[in-house]
Amino acid sequence: MLNLAVVAAFRFYQYIGGSAGMSHIMFRREIARAMVKVQEHRKRLGGPSVQPAKAVRYDGVNHILDSCTQGRCCLCMKNTRLQCTKCGKRLHKVCSEAYHQK
Repeated sequence: MLNLAVVAAFRFYQYIGGSAGMSHIMFRREIARAMVKVQEHRKRLGGPSVQPAKAVRYDGVNHILDSCTQGRCCLCMKNTRLQCTKCGKRLHKVCSEAYHQK
């Protein structure tokens, strides 16, 4: 059914005086490009997030806590307004030291 709709759309495009040099395959590609551009990025609805790579988590370089919106600390699960700029995880100052050590 989808193929039939695309062919009918192409025939209608030709009928109303569309680009004479556009082939059917180019018309399909333009449809695909337009559909990809229209798609909005999905927003996360919550839930567990991906853990940073162990090489990054334990490297001990540039793990700086910066202020952010309130959320749960990934270690103790209490509310915090600090986030590691490298890992992207919310952490308290005390929890940050424990989280970044093996």
